[in-house]
Amino acid sequence: NIICGALTIGPKATIPHLKTIFGIWTRSAALIDEEKNRLSPSQSLSVLEPFVTSILIFLQYNSELLLSVPDALSRTTQILERIFPILVGYSQLQSSDLRSITLSRLDSAKAAMMEVFSWLPTGSFPLITSSVFSFASRQIQMETKGGVSCTLTHLLSNEDNIVDSCATTRIKRSCQAGNRYVEESMQLSYSKRIGPSEREAVLHLFVGQGRDEINRTSALFCGVANYSDRQLVPPPTPLHRSGGNWIAPPSPSRSSGHRLLNAAIHVFAATFQSQDSHQQSIAMKMMEDLMKSKIGQGHNCPVNVSASILACLKALPSSPSSGGTLYKVLPHWMMQAAKVLFSILAVPDSQVRRAAAESLGTIASLGTTEKANVFQTSILRNLEEMMSSDVPETTAQQKPQTSTSSWNSASCLLTLGCFQRGRNQFTSAQHEEMKTPGSDITTIMMKLLPYIATQSADEDSFVTRTFALHSFGLLLSHSGIFCGNTISNDKRNQILSKAVEVVESNFFSAWMTNSVETDIRVLEAEKAAVEPAFLAVLIRLMAFLVPRLHLILRDDANVASRFSSMVSLILSTSNYHPSVVAEGLTFFECLSKHKKLLAAISIAGTKNPALGILPVSFNIIEAQTGSLLDTEITASRDGCIGSIGCLRSAISSIYFLVERNEKDVLKKCRDSKIICHLFAVLERTIGSREYCTAQHYRSIVPSYVDHLAESSYFLCLEIVAVIEMFVKKERSVGEDDSRHLLYWLHFSRLLLSGDGSLRPGDDQAPE
Repeated sequence: NIICGALTIGPKATIPHLKTIFGIWTRSAALIDEEKNRLSPSQSLSVLEPFVTSILIFLQYNSELLLSVPDALSRTTQILERIFPILVGYSQLQSSDLRSITLSRLDSAKAAMMEVFSWLPTGSFPLITSSVFSFASRQIQMETKGGVSCTLTHLLSNEDNIVDSCATTRIKRSCQAGNRYVEESMQLSYSKRIGPSEREAVLHLFVGQGRDEINRTSALFCGVANYSDRQLVPPPTPLHRSGGNWIAPPSPSRSSGHRLLNAAIHVFAATFQSQDSHQQSIAMKMMEDLMKSKIGQGHNCPVNVSASILACLKALPSSPSSGGTLYKVLPHWMMQAAKVLFSILAVPDSQVRRAAAESLGTIASLGTTEKANVFQTSILRNLEEMMSSDVPETTAQQKPQTSTSSWNSASCLLTLGCFQRGRNQFTSAQHEEMKTPGSDITTIMMKLLPYIATQSADEDSFVTRTFALHSFGLLLSHSGIFCGNTISNDKRNQILSKAVEVVESNFFSAWMTNSVETDIRVLEAEKAAVEPAFLAVLIRLMAFLVPRLHLILRDDANVASRFSSMVSLILSTSNYHPSVVAEGLTFFECLSKHKKLLAAISIAGTKNPALGILPVSFNIIEAQTGSLLDTEITASRDGCIGSIGCLRSAISSIYFLVERNEKDVLKKCRDSKIICHLFAVLERTIGSREYCTAQHYRSIVPSYVDHLAESSYFLCLEIVAVIEMFVKKERSVGEDDSRHLLYWLHFSRLLLSGDGSLRPGDDQAPE
């Protein structure tokens, strides 16, 4: 443990002692190998687990030394090749022969070993790659049969998180509503207890994690559904980049079984491409058997199977120079995986369905030849059969009657959007021949329009409408039709006009679906649950269309003004749900960059989009601090109370406006005395932040606490940045406003002295 703590300091402190550390590791590996038959399993594992953890911490915090020190990588792999068979031997012992604490330590040791292989460059352990792959496969089977579920969040695309948003009363997991009080209570109710050995095993793995930079590009990045995604961590060394598509492993869980399963799935995917076709087919057959067996009736089996397949697809080489990603003939394992994924689409879990849809979309986008296109066409045909959508072209604008449930149709519709996204991701200049029968934008669009191009609420499903609208946005944003010369100008403008029509139709359907005229009361309950996701998706589509509206401005000069009015109305009636607020503020930021689109007489009553951002942002900040000052804004703000993501979105938007010197923004901020509220939020956030590693000593698995702690940390930095930007802009104001600088100087002095009797914006100036 002393070595583990020292290695977290970093390479500069480690390199002078690296020779000594490798000497200790070599002697320890030899001692463990020699004494394995003399010591009991509990005694041996008490030494083996921290030993493997120290190697893991070395790779996690000092990976660059593998390249700068000539023999560091070879010596590390030699030690692992000696220790790995010993750990495999212990894992083959019967559970009845071991105590619970020994089983927990064994799981922690196996998880640490899997994470060590995850942090190594791809292909750096060729002698034991097959053994590691078999070991990971066996752990997936064992943990699945034991009822353990893996984490899907780090594998799913953040772009699709928006469809998981729901009302506060309907949440089932973290980051669906954004209310930290409700979600913390839910986490406490569903978390399992962990033992002291499990806490100690991950004590050093979270030091200084994820706190390097702040992204203020848009309020969109502060949305409720955006987890910090560790798969976005860049490869630490050129060795990791040269071996293929290296992906950072997920953050380790405090539960040893849960941590082991996550690590096994990651290593299973990382070593999958190095296996021959026979071994790959056997692995997919194992997934199929898990789904067919009795354990497939439980919740954990579809989760683990979908995560394993999606991880394998994400581990495919992402560039043609590293082995290529497009196939002339799709491997047999992909066809097996597609069969399994179709059975998962009907599972009643949104994240599982998203994983299956994303995997199917990726598989359908990987072929380049006619034979591969036949398989892609069969995937699209199977999706149509699941939706039961035999709709003739003459009635394409009418809602088709579906024989499957709305969730099945929603999963199939999401797959169409994922197909276009996957095709855009894997297409490169070297693969211009990639033209598939279903990949034409018009073909996919015609499959989506029956669900979104109508205002009728009769027998309408809000779930399918939400997913279809999201897929429509994916189709437009990933097709590239608005950049380059991929299609003619007339066709581009026609598609853009159709997109505007879709936005307006769905805006009106949001009111009609819950009208008293319909007799289908089920729709009202469904709407209450998924309305935040629907409104957020609708606003995101409008934000995407804003920079392109100049193409049709001659035909429709008021389109941007109508969009502004729609978003303003949605924000005022959405109870300030964090997902809706984040997308709404992003829309106004985007519109602020394209003011020329607004008509001379705006429907919203103003030509300055900043005035659409400020009231919303002020309401959110004031709702977090209470009614410190009287304001004229009386909108309902219950949804944003307790939401760090909502608060970060508001602060990010204010920073955006102040930085751009928007007209009357500084004056508006002074009049509202928002600085007082910012200081109050800063004081409350700093005062409520817990010790950075306190959660590791709790007796539960706080899977949501890390996200909250990291968000609070960034929130403090963002508030300070906004205040600094205010002061910077005050320095550049005219002579008439120079008295505000005196306010700031006097206010800073009072903060340092502890006297808060004067605040910026008070009527009486200091003498």
